[in-house]
Parts: sequence; C-alpha cells; structure tokens
Amino acid sequence: ATYYSYDGHYFYTKYETMIDDYRNNTYQHAINPNTPYYSYYQFLSHRSNTGFAANMFDNRIIEVQGQGTSSKLRNAGKDFISAQNTYGVNAGLMWAVSINESGWGLSQLSLERNNLFGHKAYDSNVGAAERYNSVLDCVNTHAKTYISSGYLDPTDYRYRGPHLGDKQSGINVKYASDPYWGEKAASFYRKFDKAMGMKDAKFDILIKDVDHAPVYQKADKNSTILYQTPTVKNYSMLVLDIIKNDQGTWYKIKSDAPINKEGNQVETESSAYNVKKSVVFINADDLK
Repeated sequence: ATYYSYDGHYFYTKYETMIDDYRNNTYQHAINPNTPYYSYYQFLSHRSNTGFAANMFDNRIIEVQGQGTSSKLRNAGKDFISAQNTYGVNAGLMWAVSINESGWGLSQLSLERNNLFGHKAYDSNVGAAERYNSVLDCVNTHAKTYISSGYLDPTDYRYRGPHLGDKQSGINVKYASDPYWGEKAASFYRKFDKAMGMKDAKFDILIKDVDHAPVYQKADKNSTILYQTPTVKNYSMLVLDIIKNDQGTWYKIKSDAPINKEGNQVETESSAYNVKKSVVFINADDLK
C-alpha cells in the first residue's frame, strides 16, 4: 500500500486527506492519530555509543562498494571509533551521516578534500567547503567542533536536540536544507545495523515536547541547573533510569553537553566527553 506523510510521524492513505489535516492543524484522519511513529535511528542521541567494532564498518564498505573501491571510507572505521571514544559522539551516527553526505565516500569533496560531511559546502557556494589533511582530521573535527561543541552545545544557536531529527527538532533543523536529511542518514544506520545483527537498537529513548526545560545535576530541584533544553517538538532523550521521589518522577539521561569532572558545570570547550560525569536529570513535570 502507498501511504503519505508530511512529518514522518502520522500517515494517510490519501494525499488530499493529509493536506486537509495539515491545513486544519490536526491528525484526526491519519491511520495512526493517537500513536505517532518515530524512526529509532533518526531520534537516537549522538551521546549513545555503537556496539560495533571498527572492522565491521570497514566490512560494510567492502560489501556495498566492492574490494576495488576508492572510497575515502575504506578502512576508516578506526577513525570513527577513535572519535567516539574521545568526544562521546556515536560512531555509527557519524558514519551514517558521512555516507549520506559523501555518497559512500566517493564524492568530489571527499576524494579531493577529505571532507566527508559536507562541512561548509553551502548550497550557494560548494567551493567554500573545508579541506582536511586526512579522514581522521575530518572525523575528529566533526565530532568535536560540529557536534560536541556545536550542535549539542546548549548555548549554540543551532542547538535543537542531540538526534538527527528533522525540521522540527534535532541537528537537521540547522545542518542541511534538505528536510529529509535526518531520515536519509538514519536509513543508512538502520540498514547497517540490520545487516550486522541489530546491536545498536538497544537504548531507551524518551521523546517529548519541551520549552526550555531545566536540566539538573541531581534528581533534586534544589541542585544546580546545568543547562536548559531548547524549545522544540519531539526532543529526544537517552534514558538511563527512572527515579521517583517527593518531587515527582525524574529521568536520568545522558547529557547533551559535556560536563566537567566535578559534575557541576557545562564544559563545551573541553576536548573530551566524560561519560561518567555527563549524566543529568530532568523532571517529568517540565516535559510536555
């Protein structure tokens, strides 16, 4: 059957019916009006981590491109894992984005400039794209400067959540003009995970609408507010635990921003993501 959707969450059997609901700001005629669908990989936080080793990413490139491929992604798995271990950015998500942006590492920008992510390749001036000395240099820059200290920095104008997302929330809001950029990158991750045994479909994801919800150091409203969420629909959180106390229900989540070694302050200029310290809390009453 053919289905239509303008946001990837609600689906229709008729295009005209979808347009009518869109104009009337409702989903009542969708086939799933009360159970919106979310693509797991599209809403998975960049602060998650892959369960795959470097050679499995390399094997996938050979499977798809063949032994003779000149892809810049060939034997690059170790670079993605290294960046993940240092900057706390999911290697699988970065790898999927690089495939989407570089055409499996075969684009002109990737071959001539080691630019796997389309950095500064503006629609109006692709020639302004960044040049890198190596693939490792490019991947490290993407993990540190673009993701950890950029799109996931709560003080950065691009911050809309830690996931690939779309034009409502996530990195896709500001990263690419293509409204389906997040869905496309997510599909590469899903196909890879499915082919390799579904090791990364293991995290608990909470999706809520938020309006500058405070994120605390502890499950206590008297503790330090480390940062605030953006104001978006479908903000994604990687849930580690659920805690209940006299202040209500709390979600223990992975912090979008790096937290300092004392655990009491955001540290976006840091070169590393402290996995143990970068755990924060958000109260259910502050979510929509």
